[in-house]
Amino acid sequence: MTFGRHRCRLGDAADRTFSRHLLDLTGLHSSFSTLYSRNSKSPTTQDKLETLRHGALKTASELGSGAAKNITGALNSLLADVFALYLKTKDFHWHVSGPHFRDYHLLLDEYAGQICEMTDDIAGRVRKIGGITIRSIGNIARLQRLSDNDVDYVDPLDILAELCEDNGALLASTLQPWRRMG
Repeated sequence: MTFGRHRCRLGDAADRTFSRHLLDLTGLHSSFSTLYSRNSKSPTTQDKLETLRHGALKTASELGSGAAKNITGALNSLLADVFALYLKTKDFHWHVSGPHFRDYHLLLDEYAGQICEMTDDIAGRVRKIGGITIRSIGNIARLQRLSDNDVDYVDPLDILAELCEDNGALLASTLQPWRRMG
């Protein structure tokens, strides 16, 4: 990619993704230009936002709107739980202590990374079916089903037990819709 006089190599996949985003922006610019040419006056900020809102959220899906809404709700609740579990795991990672500190510290950091990697896949599925993903910490707090742990000190074995319980709850809530179908 070239930015003015600067050249930046992002890697083939990233270059293609960035190019796709540039094409999207070019299309939006074209939409703004069309809007501008239809009206003798320049488009208002509201006109621009309306064009962006309708263009940016269109996603082809063969699901009916009711099914897409139900799946989006379930996936957003799952996404909120995954974010809550990620933050809890990082909190425990930061505050673990004791004779096995280093082992637990590394274990929890690796596990938090694996949890974080899940978020993009879940959010991507929501967008793929035309839904809107969670947008803020407040949204996560309203949707999460896992409990937070704000205690100043948690024994390392209790940390592992709590994370084990949370993983079981996350798995159960993930499988719950499938059990209703079966």
